Amino acid sequence: MITIHLASSVPGDELPNYSLPHLDKLIHIGVFGLLCLLLTRAFNAGDQRGLSQSILFACLVTICYGAIDEWRQTFTDGRHMDILDLAADAFGAVCCYGLLILKKMNPEIIRWATT
Repeated sequence: MITIHLASSVPGDELPNYSLPHLDKLIHIGVFGLLCLLLTRAFNAGDQRGLSQSILFACLVTICYGAIDEWRQTFTDGRHMDILDLAADAFGAVCCYGLLILKKMNPEIIRWATT
C-alpha cells in the first residue's frame, strides 16, 4: 500500500510516457491483484476455515483502497481521478478473487497462490 501511495503521489508532469497504449491499466491490474493476494494472506493467517471470507474481504478492501487512491490523486499536481484506472484496480482485485476461489475449490489448480 505504501508503494501504491508513493507512486500515485508523483506529479503528473513527472510520470513516464508509455509507448504501449493502456500499459498503465495493465500495471493497475497487476499491482491491485497482487495487493488483493497479499491482503488475503494477511487476513487469513493460515486458517483454511475462514478462507472464503478472507478472500472476499481482501477484494473489497483492495477496491476501496483503489477508490480512495484515485480520489487522493486529485490533490496531486497534474493528476486527476480516472474511472478507468479504478475499473482496472477493481478488475485486478476481482481476478485475484476468482483465482483464489478456484484455488480453494481445487488446490492443485494454482499451487503457488496460498502455499
